[in-house]
Amino acid sequence: MRKIIVIIGCICTILLVYACDRNTKSTTEETTTTVITTTTTEEQLPDIPPSLDMCDDLPDQGDYKIAWCDEFNYQGLPDDTKWQYDVGGNGWGNNEVQYYTRADRDNVVVKNDNLIITARKESFGGRNYTSTRLNSAGKSEFLYGKIDIRAKLPGEKGTWPALWMLGNFEKYGWPGCGEVDIMEHVGNDLNRVHGSIHTKNYNHKEGTQKTASLYVQDVVNNYHIYSIEWTPKQIRFFIDGLNYFVFNNDEINNPNNSHDSWPFDEKMFFILNIALGGWGGTVPSSFTEAKMYVDYVRVYQKEFPENDTVAPDKVENLKMNLKLKNSASFIWDAANDDLGVKYYEIYAKNKTTNEEELLGTSNLPKFVVTGLNESTSYEIKVIAVDFENNKSEPASIDYTTDENQAVTEKIQAEEYATMSGIDIEDTVDTDGGKNVGWMDAGDYLTYQLNVYEPGNYYINYRVAVNTSGAKYELYCDDKLLATTQFNSTGGWQNWNTVVSNEFQLEKGSYLFKIKVTVPGSNLNWFQFIKSE
Repeated sequence: MRKIIVIIGCICTILLVYACDRNTKSTTEETTTTVITTTTTEEQLPDIPPSLDMCDDLPDQGDYKIAWCDEFNYQGLPDDTKWQYDVGGNGWGNNEVQYYTRADRDNVVVKNDNLIITARKESFGGRNYTSTRLNSAGKSEFLYGKIDIRAKLPGEKGTWPALWMLGNFEKYGWPGCGEVDIMEHVGNDLNRVHGSIHTKNYNHKEGTQKTASLYVQDVVNNYHIYSIEWTPKQIRFFIDGLNYFVFNNDEINNPNNSHDSWPFDEKMFFILNIALGGWGGTVPSSFTEAKMYVDYVRVYQKEFPENDTVAPDKVENLKMNLKLKNSASFIWDAANDDLGVKYYEIYAKNKTTNEEELLGTSNLPKFVVTGLNESTSYEIKVIAVDFENNKSEPASIDYTTDENQAVTEKIQAEEYATMSGIDIEDTVDTDGGKNVGWMDAGDYLTYQLNVYEPGNYYINYRVAVNTSGAKYELYCDDKLLATTQFNSTGGWQNWNTVVSNEFQLEKGSYLFKIKVTVPGSNLNWFQFIKSE
């Protein structure tokens, strides 16, 4: 089919100015005169109107009841009682390279029970690419609730899809209005999904943004549910029910400017879009189009008490996620509470001595247990604590520690005791298995290891280093032992063994830390070698 679009004269649209994680997203008033002819592959199908009762049969989510939805069980353009368009090609404050069109079926259409947003390579409005950015401002706005968006994402390099929300920009501007990025993904970092919040006190321009990411299996070919649970006390981020990020109301730390830290007590609206360029990176010359499929957008709501007197529910499905030679990782389902779980307390009870100690707290439903006695049986307990210090009944599981590794054993990098900022992936190195990666400056790995023979040692690091190189610092009980510089090995899965300088160790059990000071590497394993 051939499509002829003729836009003659001044089409002036007064829009908001928006901003988003890492780069500012903004709209502007634009005037365009364009005549363009382009080929489309979309089949023109007869329109089917939205059903008014599409949300009626959706089941409750615990205490939450459905308040609004778009199931996209109709056909044609998106429901204009719920959605409108941001239009323009001004770069949107992010160096984006697409032009957002209005109600163009080549860029947005509802069919096969999906909203389909398509970014396309075509000349329009002075840009070489087109896309769609839907928003629900003034049509569908919400205060608090559980929000689920089921979607399949584009994976092409240069793409930057986002499912996000903004507050009252006209009243507060950005970032004072508040922004919640339910999902962001960039094609040049495939399958890593980001969740973020931005406020006046916490935003990327100041380097103070609050954000987290999660590696998700195949976001391109599989649907995943991207969610937030938003209460007066916190915003919790989920992917397929896994709580990976929490932002708590910061009035305690900032009582005199609470709105600058927590502007999330006013209504917000949705934005669904695919950007090109910007954080998405350079669009390759081979790019033709990229699609995001949205199965549904659902908003559940409930009443929140002014005073929380009810304890959180007991933690469910507590289990050992991974047992390593030096530690164990425990996970559980996010506990429910009227206003939210502020944190979890994790205890270890020695089953021989009956002594119990608080190991630490976590605001996420996971914890790495380390630092316990070797070859000892423990009862691990997890208790949920809410914002009024109400505590749940404990959930427990048995755990027996192993003997710590000797430094002279080959130590797999993923068998850390604790870490910060690290993820695990399959390796193509000769021994197979896993390697750790996505290591930024300041990230670290720790290992509890035994030194049986004192003397001089060096480390063999098994690394794959990108073209920019990398650097590690090695610490023993917070004492710097060695700094090792790594040159490029030719790519993220091209592996070489690199030798550190020598250092001295005494006999004993120590906590070793590998700290990343220059990013650009993956680590598969390492081994301490005693000098002759």
